[in-house]
This record gives sequence, C-alpha cells and structure tokens, in this order.
Amino acid sequence: SVGTTSKWAAAVTIDVSLFVHPSQKNVVAVRGTNTSSQNGNDRGIIGELTIDEVDAGVVALVLTDASWRTSTTEVTGWTGVAFDDSSWIAATEIASHGDGPWGNILTTTGAKWIWSAPVPVSTNDKPNLETAYVRKAFYFDVSGSSISNGPGCP
Repeated sequence: SVGTTSKWAAAVTIDVSLFVHPSQKNVVAVRGTNTSSQNGNDRGIIGELTIDEVDAGVVALVLTDASWRTSTTEVTGWTGVAFDDSSWIAATEIASHGDGPWGNILTTTGAKWIWSAPVPVSTNDKPNLETAYVRKAFYFDVSGSSISNGPGCP
C-alpha cells in the first residue's frame, strides 16, 4: 500500500516513482468503499497515473476507465503483480471527470469515475456500505515514460 484517503472530494497525490518497473508488469490496485447512500451517483473511484515530462508537462499515462478489472469480493493477493484477474469483470464507467456530484478534482479530463456495476439512482436500490476492488495491469517502456499492454525489450 502506498496511500489511503477518506476524503472523496480531494485528490490524493502519491509519488510512486520508486515502484515503476520498466519493461515489467506493473499494477495499480484500488479499494473504494462507499459508506452511505444518497440518490444518484454516490460511489465511484477515479484516478490517474501521471508523469511530469520536461518538454510536455504533466502527461497522463493510466486513467480509470472501463479497461480496469473489478470485483466486489476481496481475494488474497489481489493487489499483486502475479494475481490473475481474468475472472474479474470490466469496470463500469459511471461518470466522466467533472460530472456531479464530484466535479473537477484531477488534472485531466480523460479519467472516468468507475465502479463494480452501474449505480442505481434510488437509495432504496443500493446498500449503505459497499466496496469495489479495481485494478489495472500495464507495462512501462524502457524509459518509464509511456505504457503498453505487453512487455517491451529492455
């Protein structure tokens, strides 16, 4: 674990540069928990992995979207690089960055709010306490400045 927050309205910035493994599989894994229900969108996970390029400024490399895998059940080892998430389902995009009730909290507009399923509109149709586990596996290139879905040559 490299960080945690209980404040949904403010993005948390975490320096993960010590955890970047060029030409090897990398994983971002996030557990999100909703603790009370309200009408409309009231649960979601949003994030971005960025790099600060000298000439280009901040560049988003990994954004939350439907390509992330999700589960509603915590499984031993789910945060690890070797974990097989092929039985997990694709995350559901529930809103775009900037949409209510959250607004703009990140530096990019490409990230999507994701969850383990569509969020029902009515509080009668959703639990007050619900957790989603989401993860994204990817590979950095040799320089660590771009990503792909498969390993590259060192």
